[in-house]
Amino acid sequence: MSFIGKEKKEIYVLTCSHPKVKKIWEWGGGASIPTNGDLIRNISILLDTGQVCNFKDDKESTAEEQIDKYLNIISDDNTTK
Repeated sequence: MSFIGKEKKEIYVLTCSHPKVKKIWEWGGGASIPTNGDLIRNISILLDTGQVCNFKDDKESTAEEQIDKYLNIISDDNTTK
C-alpha cells in the first residue's frame, strides 16, 4: 500500500509591473532543528541596472510592502531628475 501520491495544485508566482524591474523571485527555507525553528522568506528583485535588491520578511510578512515602498521611491527619484 502506497501513501505517497501526486496531486496537481495551483501555485502563485510573484509578478512586478514596474518598468525598472527585470525579474522578481522569492526564496527561503527553514531549519529542521529545532523543530519550532523559524521559516525564512526573502524576495529579490533584479533592476534594469543589474542591481539586485533583497527584502526579508519580518514576523508580519511585509516584504511585498517593503518592495512597493522602495519602487515608489526610485520612481519618484526619476521624475525629479
